[in-house]
Amino acid sequence: MVKSVRKVDLEKLFGGLQNQLAAVLQSGRDAFSHPGAKGAVTEDAWRQLLSDYLPTRYQVRKGFVIDHKGRCSDEIDILVIDRHYSPFLLTLGTGLYVPAESVYAAFEVKQTLNVENLDYASDKIESVRKLFRTSAPIVNMGKTSKPRRKFPILGGILTTSSDWSPAFGKSFSKHLKKSDRFRKIDIGFCMDAGGFELVARARPQDRMKVFTGDNSLVVFLLSLLNRLQSLGTVPAIKFDRYLSSID
Repeated sequence: MVKSVRKVDLEKLFGGLQNQLAAVLQSGRDAFSHPGAKGAVTEDAWRQLLSDYLPTRYQVRKGFVIDHKGRCSDEIDILVIDRHYSPFLLTLGTGLYVPAESVYAAFEVKQTLNVENLDYASDKIESVRKLFRTSAPIVNMGKTSKPRRKFPILGGILTTSSDWSPAFGKSFSKHLKKSDRFRKIDIGFCMDAGGFELVARARPQDRMKVFTGDNSLVVFLLSLLNRLQSLGTVPAIKFDRYLSSID
């Protein structure tokens, strides 16, 4: 006789996860009143949260992104980078430098969601996306495959509150969608309001999905996981390009 499969209440299970995630972020929000200190703690809380819940193939760091031509991005609050195929992470002083080929996503963390911070996040993301990424042929078990196609790096923003009312209304949507492919913010979350995601479609304009309510943080996390999964694996680095910049 086959034993019946045990069932769980997914809504209740995800509700418990939502409370755990929210508690991590709230601890950073309540820790300090000074904006600089609060910002640093909030960044740490987001990095810790993503490190805990993203698969081990990814790692979450703060740092700069470089390419083989010697160009460098702005400092990025949260970089989601490859754990297995990233050949080097360079540390100079307190700064971490990551090759552009290793990057899946770049996030900016701010206290408030508004026009100024949205544009600031777009500037940061653009500084990463405009770097050059190499892509070498992949050798596996003696067989050589063509170089991987380079996927668009995800861009995101994470905030505590919003100056928009409603947070993800027409004004926000219009401002979000006017950015070009280098400055586009694909996904984001606001602790006080919920999250959003731009989803590509056949028409020229992307469609914005909004997730609010008790499980919005869980939905954001699952949406991010889905987007990262769809990217596949980072391209293999052409090491000779980096070597030529040293000679």
